[in-house]
Amino acid sequence: MFFSVKPYWYFLFSLMLTLALAGLISLQDNVWWMACSLLILLAGLPHGAYDLVIMRARHRGTELAMMVLGYIALVLAALVLWAFQPFVLLASFIVYSAFHFGDSDFAHAPWLHKFSWGAAILGIPALFSAPTVTALFATITGTSDVALLVYGLAATGLIAALTHVLLAKQSGDAAAVLLIYALVCWVAGALVAFTCYFVFYHSPLHLRHWREQLGVEGAWIVYGLSVVVIGIIAGALWVSTSGQPIAFDAVNQTALRYTFITIAALTIPHMVLLMLVSRQNKAMVGAAS
Repeated sequence: MFFSVKPYWYFLFSLMLTLALAGLISLQDNVWWMACSLLILLAGLPHGAYDLVIMRARHRGTELAMMVLGYIALVLAALVLWAFQPFVLLASFIVYSAFHFGDSDFAHAPWLHKFSWGAAILGIPALFSAPTVTALFATITGTSDVALLVYGLAATGLIAALTHVLLAKQSGDAAAVLLIYALVCWVAGALVAFTCYFVFYHSPLHLRHWREQLGVEGAWIVYGLSVVVIGIIAGALWVSTSGQPIAFDAVNQTALRYTFITIAALTIPHMVLLMLVSRQNKAMVGAAS
């Protein structure tokens, strides 16, 4: 499957380039964390903003307005949950993301094959870069009591990786990809490895899939909304740090926290929307046959 999909080559190239860079410089300091946060935002926002294109393609008038309002309501609900229960939001987000990554990257595979891929992508970093993942989770939740979540994610990642390889039609391809991904986690850190996956595989594959499904580009919506959201994040970061002497480490942690909550708050309605549209597509195909 991997070698037949063009974004795979971007993913593989990014992993190999990362390994080469890691041999020359450290990729686990604050500068690289900031760079990864920015890259995740730049890749994640356009493919999330395409949701409006999907909604406009399937709904009109009052239906479209209700869909947009429902989308915004889910975003606000995620923000409220993060404000009061960041640990619950993080754990829920990880589980839901495992389903989403698998369903998006392996749209036509059996459910166990899908979920094993998503769980492996999220679990392997905890298995091979536990200190980095622990630091990331502590920054996101504001508490250091995240060890149990990291251990559980690591164990799940190992089981999921083995399951995915066993279920894959091209087991050698699947094993090679996950091994290289694990090596990058170990050498360069969890955030760098996940950035390679999210930016150079999941996001371009997702956009290509839905553009082919709908036959609609919607570039002005995608990039316009992305610029607006990035502006809001920059404004929030400026307000939260202005007027006080603050170290780069603290700015970096704040940026990382805002990146996560933005992606989490937008991803939850994003996944719900795609689930509804996919079911609608299956129902239309069934009715036509």
